[in-house]
Amino acid sequence: MQIHVGRNNQQLGTFTASQILDGLASGQFLPTDLAWHEGLGDWQPLSTLEALSAAPEIPVSSSPPPVPQPIFKAPASVPVTPVQSSSSSLPGWSLGLGIASFVCGLFAGLPAVICGHKALGKIKRGESSEGGRGMAIAGLIMGYLSIALTVVVIPVMIAVAVPSFAVVQQKALEAASMSNAKQIVMACKTYAADHEGNYPPDLDALRTGSILLDERVFVCPLLKDDTQIGYEYYGAGMKDSDAPDKVILVGKAVTEKGERVIVYNDSSAKMMTLPELPQGR
Repeated sequence: MQIHVGRNNQQLGTFTASQILDGLASGQFLPTDLAWHEGLGDWQPLSTLEALSAAPEIPVSSSPPPVPQPIFKAPASVPVTPVQSSSSSLPGWSLGLGIASFVCGLFAGLPAVICGHKALGKIKRGESSEGGRGMAIAGLIMGYLSIALTVVVIPVMIAVAVPSFAVVQQKALEAASMSNAKQIVMACKTYAADHEGNYPPDLDALRTGSILLDERVFVCPLLKDDTQIGYEYYGAGMKDSDAPDKVILVGKAVTEKGERVIVYNDSSAKMMTLPELPQGR
């Protein structure tokens, strides 16, 4: 008997029963290989082929064997996996927005809280799996923290920082005002060196004499008005050899503490209250 053997929809050849038995023993053929011979309706696995146990010879037929069919056929319908609902992504959104809230503040913190509460609500109603509970809670915590930082902590820090900044700014203005005043007094001493020790009659003499060319020095930063001379001059009729505690220059601007810039004959400057001048003008 001639038996046709095939595998994976391809014919391996035509063999006798003894050859196939030897091939099964040696591993040439597999029990799952398909076989067909004359008189057989369809291809069958070698493991179920009766011709291998009954060895009577069957005349060889020249008719071609039928096309082998695969043993396993695709099922009529493929089960469709349901698409995961968007509610299952809410815990992930809550966690992601909670992390981003430490950079974006309230803009990400508030959505993180909303997504977290919605996710926990769906989990409680059984509309979502329990696996996202931890992410939803973490997103809620981070969202609430960022909201607290934005709404409570940051305004408090600003409220503390603004007065401190105002104090620093005030100190800077005072230092700039004293610096300008000292430059004016030093210019007066330069004038006195060329006028037998006498100070100029007024501050305009420093301008006309080309001693103090930078007009910005006459401006007092505390006065916040750059259209006028910011200092009162008390050096007219005085000499640079007079007592060092003689007042030469007084700032026009008065601070909230009632202090003004005072510059003495020894070029020292300070901020102090000045009820009245220690010498006549």
